[in-house]
Amino acid sequence: ILGWEKSVSKTKKQGLMKKLLIVLGIIISIPVMAWLGINGLGRLMYNTYNCEMFNIDNIELRTGIDIPKIRKSDCTYDEETKIKLAFFEIDKEHVALEQYAKRSGLEKLSEITDKFSMLKDNMKDGVSYWGKAADLKNHQYQALLDINTGEIWIAIKYLD
Repeated sequence: ILGWEKSVSKTKKQGLMKKLLIVLGIIISIPVMAWLGINGLGRLMYNTYNCEMFNIDNIELRTGIDIPKIRKSDCTYDEETKIKLAFFEIDKEHVALEQYAKRSGLEKLSEITDKFSMLKDNMKDGVSYWGKAADLKNHQYQALLDINTGEIWIAIKYLD
């Protein structure tokens, strides 16, 4: 009779161990799945070139420029040249534009050079712009801000 009690006890231990492993597997898999989902969403935002889905997120990720509260916007994407041209009118009532420009890494420009060639057709003479441009591994970008009107133009050329 004592041998039978030992086998029942051993079976209960195995059942308890199995339940513990299942619970532990669930506890570990939930944060892993959440991390994979968030990471996948970030990659989707980064790799979406068009102006429809995740437009502002893509611009912010590619340029490091935060797009604050805006009044209006416009965007075009040319699939042949792989260039996105976006325009935003920042809500000047809610955003201090000079501080915004500095926080975004924009510098006051004395003139618009060839460094901003993708945007030159949209610029006006006699306007003092703040700008930022970079030539990175998988994209180039240029941004110009008119702090008097709150208009910011951003061009991204995708190289990947």
